[in-house]
Amino acid sequence: MNCKVHITETAESDLVEALDYIEFILLNTSASDRLLSDFEEAADSLASEPARFALVDDPVLRSWGIRLVTVSQYLLFYLIDSHAKTVYVVRFLHSRRDWSAILHDGISLM
Repeated sequence: MNCKVHITETAESDLVEALDYIEFILLNTSASDRLLSDFEEAADSLASEPARFALVDDPVLRSWGIRLVTVSQYLLFYLIDSHAKTVYVVRFLHSRRDWSAILHDGISLM
């Protein structure tokens, strides 16, 4: 299935926050550039085979169809809408955050 990949405003904000932290707080521009490249590669790869990554372990989030891809020390969360042939990247969170609680608060496809 060849899908369109839509990065939500929330996921984009998560990405910018991560990149800013790495570049301006940790002062590591090369790591920030690498994370951006890895994020783009992971997101782009979802277009051709979106179902290849596993559903999350949390039963509620699993019932919503949320899947994840590991990108460095971050987790890219996404949903597949097979009718619209669209993959929605909904969040991009550091793996040490309480991502389950964050996602339980809800997600936006905008």
